[in-house]
Amino acid sequence: MKKLIAAIFSLFVLASAAGAQPRFGEPRFKPDFYGSKALGLRGGVQGVDLDYQLWTGAMSFLEFDGGMEFGHGACWQNIPSEEVRKGSGVRGTILYNRLLEGGFFPRSSGWTTFFGLGFTTGYVQDVVRFSRKEMDSYASQLIDPDKLGLSEIAGKNQRAMGFMFGLCLNLGIEYSFVTVPAEISFDVRPVFGCHVNERLTSGGFTIEDSRKKGFYTYGLWGFIPSVSIRYSF
Repeated sequence: MKKLIAAIFSLFVLASAAGAQPRFGEPRFKPDFYGSKALGLRGGVQGVDLDYQLWTGAMSFLEFDGGMEFGHGACWQNIPSEEVRKGSGVRGTILYNRLLEGGFFPRSSGWTTFFGLGFTTGYVQDVVRFSRKEMDSYASQLIDPDKLGLSEIAGKNQRAMGFMFGLCLNLGIEYSFVTVPAEISFDVRPVFGCHVNERLTSGGFTIEDSRKKGFYTYGLWGFIPSVSIRYSF
């Protein structure tokens, strides 16, 4: 966890260092007092992130996000309260975005349209499903399998913390205010990736082969729009 947080922090340090280099071009469709960098917050149903943009040309910009992904209660349903780990996950994302030349709005409107592709990783929660055969195998490793509620878990969707990585698409619209160097944007950012859940534990005993790899289902929540507010400098 500490290494992951340090990696996300490093992304922002590198982005800031890059921003100190000569500018490749002023952002198009924005007033002259807008700079080549912007910093703010991005939030939605999935979580909240610190959002940093660095324009690399007249029509393109890099975006660095790092923050918290909202938790949804217990990692494993049916586990006694003393065995439950609660809390929110952390994630980091880097994107390359481009403006759509024509867009959906006239240049004078203050609105722009953008799309992008990027990579994301984190320690987050996702849906995991175990078969009856898998549960029977795990139960055979425990002295007291009922404590873990394995019979209740089999064949049902559970939520578990674990490592996540994947590719993300980004599509959004942005409005640049004409009186202050501030902007607001709305985007959808689905993630197509993999999630590796934590191993099951009971009374200090860990089931070694209970870690599963699967599609990162929660990443599809990225189709629900998020909103960002940034200050340009």
